[in-house]
Amino acid sequence: MSTEQERSESYRKAHDAFRDMGTEEKASFLVESLVSTLVNGMQEATEAVSDAVAEAMRRAREECDAATAEAEADDQADGSDATDDDSDVKDAQ
Repeated sequence: MSTEQERSESYRKAHDAFRDMGTEEKASFLVESLVSTLVNGMQEATEAVSDAVAEAMRRAREECDAATAEAEADDQADGSDATDDDSDVKDAQ
């Protein structure tokens, strides 16, 4: 926990106001604060997961594009293309 000197003015005001509340009001405030904190945490976690998935998809797309370009370059260097591959299968039959 932080020391009294490290706490903000708004924290001290909220703390003083909380101290002046009745028991039922304090309980309600604590429940609302807990739910709000949990929801905010879940939203931040969801955003972090979404960003991580987007980054993974971007990297996978780049790797796929690079592999496709490499395969096409190899095909051109060999003098073949995808349609030649189909004709080889038909010739073998």
